Amino acid sequence: MSQDFSRLDSSDQRAKLAAQSIEKLRTKLLDLTGRNPLLNYRHSDRARAQIRVIDEVPDVIYSRLSDGGELSFRAVDEPPDEPKDEKTDDFQMALEAARLEDPEYLEGTKKLEGDDPNNPVFSRLERNLKDRVRLKLGLSPRLTRANISVADCAKMQGLNPSYDLPFPDGSLGEQHDDKEIQTLLFPDRMEAKLSALRDGARRAIEEQGINTFFGAYGFLEWYEAPQSEKPLYAPLLLQPLEIERVLYRGHWRYFVRGTGEETTYNITLAERLKQDFALDLPKFGEDDRPESYFVTVERVFSKQKNWRVRRFLTFGLFSFGRLVMWHDLAATRWPNEAGPPTNPLVATLLAGGGGGDNVHADDYPVDEPEWAEKLPPLIRSADSSQMSAILRCDGWEESCH
Repeated sequence: MSQDFSRLDSSDQRAKLAAQSIEKLRTKLLDLTGRNPLLNYRHSDRARAQIRVIDEVPDVIYSRLSDGGELSFRAVDEPPDEPKDEKTDDFQMALEAARLEDPEYLEGTKKLEGDDPNNPVFSRLERNLKDRVRLKLGLSPRLTRANISVADCAKMQGLNPSYDLPFPDGSLGEQHDDKEIQTLLFPDRMEAKLSALRDGARRAIEEQGINTFFGAYGFLEWYEAPQSEKPLYAPLLLQPLEIERVLYRGHWRYFVRGTGEETTYNITLAERLKQDFALDLPKFGEDDRPESYFVTVERVFSKQKNWRVRRFLTFGLFSFGRLVMWHDLAATRWPNEAGPPTNPLVATLLAGGGGGDNVHADDYPVDEPEWAEKLPPLIRSADSSQMSAILRCDGWEESCH
């Protein structure tokens, strides 16, 4: 039996019903709740699926990654094991005397074979002795990770530790014009985060066939209601990236580069703002850059109380599988008369073989008592469409009305 696969006319009743069906199904692909990190992103120093940037210019990072460049990540240097004040003549003389007199040091070295400086036990004895000499000379305690924050370490190294990135002033500092991305992490923490990001990105590609690693430029700080005091943070621009690593002098170095795919604005945020506030999130044009886009967004939302653009740059894992489907199913994405609704198989599947006014099963509030008590016991979980089918069987629907 042959089947006619010629396209339906867009004015065909089945094509119209199929189009309505697709649009209704399409809206279910977007998660517009506060659970969605595209609407309510939670930054955390402990989170392994994100790494934040300090003291960089967004346009510089964006342009280099967009133009095929490759950038590595840079950590904050650890506090030096030998501070400058331990290199003075006074300290060195006191240290030599202590090596001959300090009981704890002498007792410890007796148990060692030789004075190999690479022996970790000997190194620890030396370090503890130096700390006692500091105390004897009245010097301030040596800076360590136990008594100094990574932010204070960054300041000592001439870095701005704020996650709100600096505004471009027309001239780039030396740290802004290199091939490194500055983080607010010590080397071991940075390596752990980047390793987790790389593993997560590779796993998503292997298991789902989609890239989840993006650079998020700028976050909109917004509120669900005028009286709300809880700010939500939604990424504004998302640049598709890939991350790799190489072994360098016994340590992993991590690099990011662009994938060649287009940077997109946050479509989920745009839909939420449109539905709840009748506001249009500006689109990101081909000639735009993050800085110009931030200015445009601030201007559009200037009348919203307490809303503002935060100049954050975060590299992380973002899931876009359903968002890609939502985008691809838009009627505007298809040439005239060539969209899914005019495909006879799609039309038959969604609209049936004939006419009809409604091809959708209604969704029921099954969590409400008046409906929940009508449902039979289920041995497996069911989604909304399956619940609707159950309610329509054997008079369940009628008994609820």
